[in-house]
Amino acid sequence: MKASDYVYCDHAAGAPCRPEARAEWAAYATHEYANPGAHHPLAYLARRKLIELHERAAGVLGVDPREIVFTSGGTESDLLALRGVMKSALQGRNELVVSGIEHHAVLLEAQRLESEGTVVHYAPVTRDGVVDLDALKALVGPRTALVSVMYANNETGVVQPVRQVAEIARRDLDHQVQGGTVAVGLVALVDVGVPGRHGHCLPLLHAPVIVHSCDTGQKT
Repeated sequence: MKASDYVYCDHAAGAPCRPEARAEWAAYATHEYANPGAHHPLAYLARRKLIELHERAAGVLGVDPREIVFTSGGTESDLLALRGVMKSALQGRNELVVSGIEHHAVLLEAQRLESEGTVVHYAPVTRDGVVDLDALKALVGPRTALVSVMYANNETGVVQPVRQVAEIARRDLDHQVQGGTVAVGLVALVDVGVPGRHGHCLPLLHAPVIVHSCDTGQKT
């Protein structure tokens, strides 16, 4: 079996590395490979490159470079967003809203949080696989700490109306509701500017090394 024997239609779940991305990675793997946290000349070069990557990622998203957090992959980004927001939520805000078509990494973490006392609501989707915005509105309230809706489904490829979702999460800023979006692999496919910019988490993919960023709206 060879890849060239098939027409591959599962790019929403996984895609081959683009030659320019592979070349960029190779340059880092062979020249800027040092630990950026160490204290020697090669480490300083790696640190400078890491800062440049923060700036480039921030430029794509339209955010401050200090708001970018690089992780090891999509699952870690999802858990960082869900656990971080729910653990740091204001007292009385113990409700999480997720769509019914989230990636399993999100759904399993939602179940874990639910077992620990978090109230989890699952927003349904329409027959077209798009989150039901009216149903979502009914689920978001003053006790909501986080709304999580994936940017595009990893199985169907359906792009979700995340800007409208962000507006629903932010309709009353007194709620201080966070918005989360799983957008792994979509940087080059759609406009992924952070919707609304109010406490928004957006895991992203930069192949061939899987690197995700989470914009939490907090400067560090």
